[in-house]
Amino acid sequence: GGSSLLPRFAVADDGTLLGVVGQLDGVVTPGVSLYRSDDGGCSFTPVAGLDGHLVADAAFLPGQPAVAVAVTADLGEGVGNGVHRSIDGGRSWEEVAFAPGRIQRSVLAGPGGRVYAVSIALEPPAAFLARSDDGGAQFTERALTPPDGASPLITSLLAVDPVNPDELWVRFDGDAGDRALRSLDGGATWLAPEGLPEIVLDLTLTPDGGALLAGGARNLYASSDRAVFTRVDSTAQIWGGATAPALGFVAALNTLSEDDAVAASQDGGRTFASLLRTTEIEGPRVCAPDSDVARVCGPLWPVLQENLARLRPTDDDDDDDSAAPPPPSDCAGCSDGSLAALLPLLVLPGRRRRQPQSRVGSPDSRRTIR
Repeated sequence: GGSSLLPRFAVADDGTLLGVVGQLDGVVTPGVSLYRSDDGGCSFTPVAGLDGHLVADAAFLPGQPAVAVAVTADLGEGVGNGVHRSIDGGRSWEEVAFAPGRIQRSVLAGPGGRVYAVSIALEPPAAFLARSDDGGAQFTERALTPPDGASPLITSLLAVDPVNPDELWVRFDGDAGDRALRSLDGGATWLAPEGLPEIVLDLTLTPDGGALLAGGARNLYASSDRAVFTRVDSTAQIWGGATAPALGFVAALNTLSEDDAVAASQDGGRTFASLLRTTEIEGPRVCAPDSDVARVCGPLWPVLQENLARLRPTDDDDDDDSAAPPPPSDCAGCSDGSLAALLPLLVLPGRRRRQPQSRVGSPDSRRTIR
């Protein structure tokens, strides 16, 4: 009965999840587009203070699981959007900065309480970068000038260095392809790295000062200095990734061409070791019998399992391609870590009664971004 959504998730250091569903209709609680889970994704509840707001993005502050920020993208003539902040782990929210006539695009949090947010104006087309040095309590703003051939209307944040909050990456889309820019001074000035593909999918900043970028035809590009990128000689097709202790670079692979769903590389993406094959996905995680996952995901797993089997690559010379995926299972035998279990929780309307909530940030109480 719901719509097909692919939520985006923000994860706090303590495991708390925020799910951004990207719409206000056809969701668990009509009019709410941000949901929270504190049990590892077994159940989600609507947050307070964002009724009627279309949340575009959300992030927790590193090392501060109680503090989170979110940005909104409400549409309509004369409508503005702003940055909202939570200091109770995402349960409730308050508007802390308002930008008249703007649409917020994305938000990222870095070390030391640094927060960045990107917004756009439609008439005339323009992009803006807001910055906070106090954990999202107050923001200052400057204009973002897109490179030649790029549109300010399709601007988003790519990454913040996990150690140096002044290093920030943004992406612009344009007729001639994507453009990624790097700032080393918190957004005051920008550098254009060399060797980037026309399509930029994802960027991972590695602890050694390098970077790995997924782009083009899902290829991998590496840089030792983050200034010059070269394509990695690898057969894996990659959507994106992240670094993990002891594992190196962990990548999400293109399951249309790869038998692995997740793989890890310790040599800069030249070779990969399988972490999870498509045939090893067991279904939703184990949750209490009365949880959302146990009641909803078990019946949905056989259909998803069948779709995963159809997406597997075929190769006449590979006998393993004929292997059947594991049989459907109820939640008592489900995997303990599949984020696929989170998706159905946000798409079934009317499963929870909407709770009365007050809308914060009335026009006379808003703080405009300086």
